[in-house]
Amino acid sequence: MLGADPNPKDVTLPPARERQWLIEQTATLLEGSGWRPYVLAPLLAPTPTYFPDRWAGGDRSVIRILRRLLRYAGHDEAAYAVEVTIHDADPARRGEVKGKPPVMRGSDPTAWFVGRDQTRVAATGKQPERESGTLRFSVEEHALREPENLVPALARAVAQAHRALAGLATPEGMAGERLVDLTTFMLGFGLLTTDASQRFYAKSDGGFRTSRAQFRLGALSVQDMSFLLALQAVARGLDGRGRRSRKERRHILRHLQPNQAGFFREAETWLVSLKPPARARLGIPAAEQWPAAFDLDALTGPLGRPGARPERIGGPELSGVYGEEGEEEDEDEYEGEDEDDEGDEDEEEERRDLDRGIRDANRGKVVFRVERSGALRMAKILGFPVLMLGGLFSRGNMGIEVPMEIVAPTAACLAVAGLAIGALFTDRRCSEPKCGNKLKVEDEVCPLCGGVVMGVIHGPKERLGAEEELVRKGKISPDGLVLSWRDPNAPMDSEDDEDSEDDD
Repeated sequence: MLGADPNPKDVTLPPARERQWLIEQTATLLEGSGWRPYVLAPLLAPTPTYFPDRWAGGDRSVIRILRRLLRYAGHDEAAYAVEVTIHDADPARRGEVKGKPPVMRGSDPTAWFVGRDQTRVAATGKQPERESGTLRFSVEEHALREPENLVPALARAVAQAHRALAGLATPEGMAGERLVDLTTFMLGFGLLTTDASQRFYAKSDGGFRTSRAQFRLGALSVQDMSFLLALQAVARGLDGRGRRSRKERRHILRHLQPNQAGFFREAETWLVSLKPPARARLGIPAAEQWPAAFDLDALTGPLGRPGARPERIGGPELSGVYGEEGEEEDEDEYEGEDEDDEGDEDEEEERRDLDRGIRDANRGKVVFRVERSGALRMAKILGFPVLMLGGLFSRGNMGIEVPMEIVAPTAACLAVAGLAIGALFTDRRCSEPKCGNKLKVEDEVCPLCGGVVMGVIHGPKERLGAEEELVRKGKISPDGLVLSWRDPNAPMDSEDDEDSEDDD
């Protein structure tokens, strides 16, 4: 508990040896990569100013954020193709998970750098020789529903990619993960990752229900991250003495959780009195020798690819991941473009940030049509309402007296009539317990959950046995996926195209 220790600084500051390690590792990193980004790069905050790109909740939106972060990290985002794999929470559709870091501080990583395919592009004309290739990232699908946690996780993944591109050695395991956390500060991502190192927030549970949730990012503790952010602020000269210094310091504190803000102030106080000072320990020259700061307008400008029109920032209907600031201005920049093209672009990106509940949850998985007599259901529909209303009127003081001697026989007669009428009908429903949608005989796919109907059973208890039988016959996988199923929304393979042409 904070404050329970007799010396509060042992709680609000990292241990002495940890502080020394953090300063030494930062100095080593700056010695190998240069100190300029550390003191001149913008400190990214979770605002539309730094992340103006259109957010549509799918893989292309994640790629836009990654390319923006690569630009902030000093890389030519157009030189690399960025691939993102979004892993479904359903084990049957999750696919192979590659390169996922270990659990850090009790939290499972939500976004990470998988690897790269790097090549050298020969010089052509005025273009010098340059590096190119593909950068591969992975994201957990549930993270897309919480952009405030997703963006810092992506920033950390880009820091991991930066170490690979810059040739910085990253050990396996937690030792390497700690260095990745430290690298985020050199790239200007430290404010994002420090705030996300431990966040408490209200999480929607559907409808009007919310619950308290916690998010943790990275391998370093909250105190370590706050100390590193304070170290960077002191190295930049943000002591609060000048107008610009006070403004940037307020910018930092405004975007920190209360705990991180308190740890930041304690670390700042300790670092100001440090001898030799922080700049000398990090090998950073005096501020008079610094070049001009990075151009924020250039960093937040439209993202583009070689030979292609820059992608739109914002959009007529979709805002950025952190809101809509500057959206109207960006729309004017592209005024006169074909709106149909924009609509087609939105349709190509499937939204993955919405909790659809049971809708399409069983797409590509097996379900059965449960066929039962409608007698019992009809008996309940006719008999129960009469019995309940009759009991209410007979026991309540409502001015209406209905004796139970009349109510009970009437309800029983209606229930018997319901049994007789219901026996003439067959009730057909989806076997998925969370679905239970009404099905027709000709339905091959459940309209609600999207499951592939592959047989008829007469009760929910027969479902597991029917699935095991289909597994033995080789029609479905052990995870319940239909082996011969094809997503109707998926593009056709080239072989299918050739077959269709031959048929014509």
